[in-house]
Amino acid sequence: MFGKLSSVLRLTARSLAKASPHPPPTVRLPHYPPGTPTLVLHIGAPKCGSSAIQAYLGANAAALAPYGFLVPDCEFGVGGQTGGYQIWYLEQVASLDDPTAALTERLTALARHMRENGFHTALASAENISGRIELIEPFVTAATAAGLDLRVVLYIRRQDSYIISAYQQWGAKNFASVKEYALGGGAPAPWSWIADPWALAVGRERFRLRLFQRGALHGGDIVQDYVQELGLPTEGMADIERVNRSYDEYLVELGAEVRDVFEGPHDNGFFETMERLLGENAYKKGSSSHLLTYGQRRLCMRYYRSDNRKLRKAYLPDWPRAELFDPPRRDEVIELSQIDRLKKREAVLTRSVYALTQRVIALEAALQSAAAAVPAAAEENVPAPEACKVADEAGG
Repeated sequence: MFGKLSSVLRLTARSLAKASPHPPPTVRLPHYPPGTPTLVLHIGAPKCGSSAIQAYLGANAAALAPYGFLVPDCEFGVGGQTGGYQIWYLEQVASLDDPTAALTERLTALARHMRENGFHTALASAENISGRIELIEPFVTAATAAGLDLRVVLYIRRQDSYIISAYQQWGAKNFASVKEYALGGGAPAPWSWIADPWALAVGRERFRLRLFQRGALHGGDIVQDYVQELGLPTEGMADIERVNRSYDEYLVELGAEVRDVFEGPHDNGFFETMERLLGENAYKKGSSSHLLTYGQRRLCMRYYRSDNRKLRKAYLPDWPRAELFDPPRRDEVIELSQIDRLKKREAVLTRSVYALTQRVIALEAALQSAAAAVPAAAEENVPAPEACKVADEAGG
């Protein structure tokens, strides 16, 4: 299955290196006087802990408000649904003929609300905008018109890990294998194609690059890192449970065999159904993966090495290591033969059949118990259960 993945990654990386990134934005943020309300925009990248940051903001919107931090609703307004993200609104804006006008209206109203109610900083998050380079200029123009000092935070991760994680969440619903996914556009563009245009538009001093890598995060945790980097208060804030957990890789591979059940890359109906059957067994245990071999991971990172070094030099000059990311380790890889992988998938199917059989047995027992209760209730002149009454009436 993975025999040609190395060549696929090589070809993908070469094509990315030869292609031209999106033209740099021409707009620039002005210099603002002290006291100007700030908008901190977290732009992902995807598969870099964005869901955890958004869950934290959504859960603590009310607690952050007394400290002067405003979490806008899902459309950059106030008073609507507050989930800590603005993803779908920005998807809609990107499809408009004049996204600048729409964003200007929203951000101007947001800035007005901040000034009138004593908020100094608004916290927004939308990881999809990192892939929408065409929205940089409209967003910066709108923020300037609104009088908001725009700050941007971007987290990036090692590219081999990104490909695996992205395949698990999106790629398996459209592609039969990681190889096909990488060839079909799953391999990420160089991270500099995201970082450089944003840093150019908002100014290097307003742009912050962080590594989604345990050893590089404050406390080894993405939320703690985000909170500490932005200087957010911690007293009285609620903790969050794990969000957007990765599904078991063998279950993911089974899903890739029945891709017709998915309505799109964001449809998790299949996995949610399997979760009801398997419980915790539906989720991945540990961080190791069998989807890429050790050699394939190293090859992948080799082709991003030049750009990663450029990022380290430009944005993290004090980073104490020679390379931007830790190199792939052998303990991150689960080496399996094709037969062993099939056995792992078979084990998932066996657990599914067993769990489903248990459900059927429990349902049959409940039906038998309900049926036995009807004559017993009649003999004792006790009203039958409501469900049994309905059945009696239906039978005449």
